[in-house]
Amino acid sequence: MNERQYISKTYKKSILIAGIISILSGLWLIVNSRNFISVLELPYIDAPVLWNVIGIFVIGFGINYMIAARNPIRYWPIIFSGLACKIAFPLLMLFYMVSDRCPNALFLFILFHDIIWWVPFSKTLQKTYQFYVADINDCLEYDCYPENE
Repeated sequence: MNERQYISKTYKKSILIAGIISILSGLWLIVNSRNFISVLELPYIDAPVLWNVIGIFVIGFGINYMIAARNPIRYWPIIFSGLACKIAFPLLMLFYMVSDRCPNALFLFILFHDIIWWVPFSKTLQKTYQFYVADINDCLEYDCYPENE
């Protein structure tokens, strides 16, 4: 089985949807940062360059997810870095929410932008690992690398 067939279409679609959501939220942040911040009940910092840079990073992740959705096994580092961010950001925000330095309305955004992607990203990485381990085991079993004679 080749690497494109090894990951189910459900996981590929979920990575694609994560990319679309990231691009839309990044565009929302760039185009109308005041609205974005007020919906999340965050204190507004009048620094449009800051919001634009954050929006560009979010859009960049979205584009990378859309690229990775075509072949998650080949582009597993994108999935891995995305999952790392999707775990780190909620943990950081949880710390701030517990210490009452961040509004609870932000939790819904974090839920839909980060937490719901933990399972498909993790499962994709698990399948990637299994694909590579199976490939290594096949080589060990069938002697893929014969010694030079």
